[in-house]
Amino acid sequence: LPVASGSSQALWQAKVPPALQGRVFAVRQMIAFGAMPLGFLTAGVLAEKVFDPAFAEGAWLAGLFGGMFGTGSGRGIGFLLSLMGVAVVVVSVTSWRSTPIQNLDREVPDIDLDQPELSAAKR
Repeated sequence: LPVASGSSQALWQAKVPPALQGRVFAVRQMIAFGAMPLGFLTAGVLAEKVFDPAFAEGAWLAGLFGGMFGTGSGRGIGFLLSLMGVAVVVVSVTSWRSTPIQNLDREVPDIDLDQPELSAAKR
C-alpha cells in the first residue's frame, strides 16, 4: 500500500494544477475515508454471522481451510482478514496490468507550472 499510495499521490500532484490540489485531494480523502465505516460495519457482521459459523467443527469452511486457520470460535476473522489481503493483491495486480492505468502518465498531460494560476472566474 505505501508504494501504491506514493505512486498515486505523485501522479495526482503532477496532473492537477496547484490551485486545485487542495480541493481534489480533499475529495479523494473524503471518498477513501467515507468507505471505511462501511468496511468496519460489514467486517464485524461477516466475521460473526458468516465466517465464524463456517469454521465450527464440521462446517464447510472448516473442512476446506481448517488445517490452515483452525476450527472453532474466532477463526472466521482470521480467514476474513486473509481473504481481504488476497483481494488487495488481486486488485493491485489487475490494476497494474491495466493498459489505461499503465498509460495514464503518458496520456494525461502534466500541469504546466509556467502558466498563470487559474483565475477565480475560471474555477
